[in-house]
Amino acid sequence: MKKAAIIFGLYFFVLSFLRCYGQQIASELPTDIRVAVVIDANQISVQVPSAYRLELPYTGELLRSGPSLHKTMVYPETVGVRIGSFNPMVFGVKIIAPPEKGLYVNENKIRGTLNIIRNKNIKLTAINTLSLEDYIRSVVPSEIPKDWPAEAIKAQAIASRTFAMYKMYVNRDKDFDVRSDIFSQVYKGKSVEYESTSVAIKETQGLVLVSESTIFPSFFHALCAGKTENVMQIWGKKFIKTLEGTECAFCRQAPRFFWEASFTPSQITSSLNKAGIRCSLINGIDISEHTPSGRVKELILKSKGKEILVEATKFRIAVGPDVLRSTNFSVQKKDSRYIFKGQGWGHGVGLCQWGAYFMAKQGYNAKQILQFYYPSSQVVHFSKAMLP
Repeated sequence: MKKAAIIFGLYFFVLSFLRCYGQQIASELPTDIRVAVVIDANQISVQVPSAYRLELPYTGELLRSGPSLHKTMVYPETVGVRIGSFNPMVFGVKIIAPPEKGLYVNENKIRGTLNIIRNKNIKLTAINTLSLEDYIRSVVPSEIPKDWPAEAIKAQAIASRTFAMYKMYVNRDKDFDVRSDIFSQVYKGKSVEYESTSVAIKETQGLVLVSESTIFPSFFHALCAGKTENVMQIWGKKFIKTLEGTECAFCRQAPRFFWEASFTPSQITSSLNKAGIRCSLINGIDISEHTPSGRVKELILKSKGKEILVEATKFRIAVGPDVLRSTNFSVQKKDSRYIFKGQGWGHGVGLCQWGAYFMAKQGYNAKQILQFYYPSSQVVHFSKAMLP
């Protein structure tokens, strides 16, 4: 009894010490996550098949309620948000439905509540607030197939939970924590939840990754094609030892390991300008620099006698990350088109999802998979994890 009391006292002493120096424990985060499911839209459709409430987002003041809300279009107005013919003259509304019933946004069923905000640019952003574990139940089958090995599903769940908690902390003062697309992690709502994935995810409930006792951005991607990338090469983030890259031989049998894409000069020019990279018609593309992993780091774009230096990651996002699947490519011009030949899919940092699949098939468990792709990391309950 005396020994237990000493251990208990030391635990709270350590927590108090860390708080004094500004570091918080992960369990102090909110239990709900805020997901931007629509960003800068001209209209949004909503539907609630059961009783609902429309409230002001932060005060809870009731605006309207009813037994159900048929499919209704929401529009941004100069004076606020209009829901069908109802215009409460406010800049945001919160839609609440019974937890067991859910609601629909753009015909996608979601759990939790939905805030619809009219932005300064008179566009709409919809933010779905739901429990972190409900969010993970949707993210995992949105990211990987539901019939993958259980240990790969568990590894993805822990990586996704860690990434989400990291974002919840760093974006705590912003309007939302994460997006619902590849720029955070894919979230498709309740419709993609499956019993097989939910059971595996539940076995990991509360587990996160830490490096030196601290939660970190546990990035992941589809296919590394032989070596994961150092995070500093992609986003210039400060050095994180567990994200410096590792050799991977597990994903070599993955489908679509190699890929090819072609674009006309006008297609590339148009895409770059839409992304804010101003240029005239492109008449040449050269690779300027590679990263140590072999991926392209920078490109030289030639246009009207000028040379424009562009980061390969920004170029990929501009022309389409599902077409130009990675920055591990070569490029040449042929018959008035630029031909890109490459391998892998995604940015290459952190967990390789196809590598995790083949590791699980070979008998590796979730912790072994995660420690392979995030070297020097540990899997712990979030109550023992520190925030950055």
